[in-house]
Amino acid sequence: MIKCDIDGGEYDLFLKASDKTLAQYSEILLEYHRGYKDLVKKLEGAGFKVSKTRPVRSQDIGKNETLWNGNILATKEGTKKVSANF
Repeated sequence: MIKCDIDGGEYDLFLKASDKTLAQYSEILLEYHRGYKDLVKKLEGAGFKVSKTRPVRSQDIGKNETLWNGNILATKEGTKKVSANF
């Protein structure tokens, strides 16, 4: 299992990861900060079933940027889901 909360770094980590690398995990739980569409597309393309929370709008005051935060749970088909709150 991967649990990831790296304040915006999730895009570089997961979008650049190969499907072979992601295939080593049965479950991925991550927090997103700038929307979920690209992350969901990547994880589904790597064979995961994806659930997500509704995005919540917030403001990064230091960068004067609007963020859309939430969580994603990605599980491989046939694996038992062990994470809570999804």
